[in-house]
Amino acid sequence: MSELSELSEPTPRSPQPVQPPQPVQPPQQVQPPQPVQPPQFTVQPLSAEQLPELPVHERGLWTVVLKLHNGGLVPWVLMGPSEFLKTRGVSGDGLYALRAFRGPGRRGITDGPGDGIGNYGGCVVGGPFASDDSEAAVALGTELAQRGADALLFVEHRGVGMVLVDGRVPAPPFVPKMNDARGPRNNVKFTATGNARMSRGVPAGDLSKGPAALARSELLVGYGVSYWRFRARLGSESTPLVLE
Repeated sequence: MSELSELSEPTPRSPQPVQPPQPVQPPQQVQPPQPVQPPQFTVQPLSAEQLPELPVHERGLWTVVLKLHNGGLVPWVLMGPSEFLKTRGVSGDGLYALRAFRGPGRRGITDGPGDGIGNYGGCVVGGPFASDDSEAAVALGTELAQRGADALLFVEHRGVGMVLVDGRVPAPPFVPKMNDARGPRNNVKFTATGNARMSRGVPAGDLSKGPAALARSELLVGYGVSYWRFRARLGSESTPLVLE
């Protein structure tokens, strides 16, 4: 027998199953890019023509806030050294109207609320609470005030409840920068949700007449009973200031 005859026969392969044709996928619809919504508020520094009496080195203390309105940016408010605080011998920021804001009154055939300035912005630092005078709310507010928090406001947060907002680092339009005159000079009120609305009208600030002339247009708001409750306790034996 020859060597070739000793080789084994190749094993026949089983036929492969025929795959059914795959359905043709329709081309995917390419979604057009969505337009980017511009921010409602934007800021810019004072121009050379605004408050011309200011020394150059003081211009950095002021910030102009513009609001998107009817497709364009309009002057809204001005943040800078408070004329109200100056009359109290205190230095600090304030907020001024750069347009005439209206208080509550007749709007055509119906009564309307005062013009809105913006919402109280900041960081939520506690809550939800049953009320701003609940034990937990008072304890947290007092603790934060001891540690230097001076821009606290309780607001109703939709779907959550009452929360405590710390506005020490606000965003435009810098609503927490408004001061409280604690009397009839106040011209703004907060709604339960933290929206600042005019309680009476103020004229637009005239930047051409210098900072002192802006006093008539400074926006002043009541901080509420809970805020002053926290402040009244500071420095007492039971509520000492904490320096960190």
